[in-house]
Amino acid sequence: MLTPQRVALGRIRNNAAFQYRAWKMAVDWVIALYVVVPGLIFLGYQYASWWREAPVWLEAVPYLLFRSYLFIAAVTGTIRYFVDDADQLFLIQRGSWFKRMIATGMTYSLVSQALGLALIGLVLFPLLRNGYGISGQETVFLFLITFLMKIYLMLGKQQLELRLSGWKSIIVRALLMPVLAAVFGVLSSGAGRGLLFASLIAACLFLPLCWLLPARLRAKGTFYRDVIREREEKMKLASMLMSAGGFPARKKSKPNRKHPFLFPASRKLFKQRTQENVLAESLIKAILRSTSKLRLVALASLAYCTAISVCPASGIRTIVLIIVSALFAWMAKAFAKEAATEAYVQLFPWKDEVRMEAFWKTGAALTIPASALFALVAGIWDGGPVSGLLMLPVGAALGWFIARMFGMSGLQPKRAAQNAE
Repeated sequence: MLTPQRVALGRIRNNAAFQYRAWKMAVDWVIALYVVVPGLIFLGYQYASWWREAPVWLEAVPYLLFRSYLFIAAVTGTIRYFVDDADQLFLIQRGSWFKRMIATGMTYSLVSQALGLALIGLVLFPLLRNGYGISGQETVFLFLITFLMKIYLMLGKQQLELRLSGWKSIIVRALLMPVLAAVFGVLSSGAGRGLLFASLIAACLFLPLCWLLPARLRAKGTFYRDVIREREEKMKLASMLMSAGGFPARKKSKPNRKHPFLFPASRKLFKQRTQENVLAESLIKAILRSTSKLRLVALASLAYCTAISVCPASGIRTIVLIIVSALFAWMAKAFAKEAATEAYVQLFPWKDEVRMEAFWKTGAALTIPASALFALVAGIWDGGPVSGLLMLPVGAALGWFIARMFGMSGLQPKRAAQNAE
């Protein structure tokens, strides 16, 4: 017998199968055999060693920084309802069915988010216990408070999407983020003040949710925005993999505005107006005017700086610096290839030589500042601020070389085939 719960569970299974196919497209048996399996074995060995004693690099990571990453984990994610465009033909007209169906999707989202945070807590517990002296009880309450705050933030983001859009939404997010971070810091610090105090904080966060979550299910006028969000969440992983492979997904329609946030006057970035410079200028502006790409660049830079900071020795830190600069250059080239698919760029028949030259210049414009930042962080950890300043030109030169190497590869086989014809 067909029930709302079965409809929702069927969509959840279809979504899981779709995400599995997307992962399978990126990780074939060769990558799994030579990269994934050895990586899991190495991480398993490291994780076992964490239970015996804390690693040396943990001494350089303050507990406050660890809690700031928990706030990032609380900010990310969303509640999915697994609604579809076709639901407006039948299900949306039957309120009881539709509410039970989206309630099942909400329950699945909350459970999956809770399991994800629990897995993170299990992985990090040896570091918390041996490195910071955090007990098991305090760890449980810390991640419980993080999960409850995550629910509030996910509901708040959805309400903000319904109320505001464009630059107004960006300004509100920018103003609220420091306030929310401060609130999270105060609440998460209560996890270490005893069982009674932590239980009181958790109860105060939980009780309003007993009204907020049902109220979200009863909300009117959210169907079409929920459909768009569901489509975006379903295609997020596949779009990222396709963009990295040079096959970007269809662009989302954006509201028209008279002036972009960056480069509003379309000023020239290069003095010489060659074809390579014009194309590179268009790609750079297209990337820097994209809010989603800037957000991804900021998160990646934060993660890379953290990876450099926790390295136990100078030699390992240098290797990590080269690796993260290469990863950033690869991401910059992927952004450039995606920006090259814009309609106004494809109006002109660019030659392969022009495209390669523009790709490496675009990658250099993004990679050189980032690589210089990574080198600055590495230098500060090695020898202080003076060493960091001395490492700036080294990082810039490394970024230029890696961007040149990545940008001038990838199109030669196609050009050679055309010459052979």
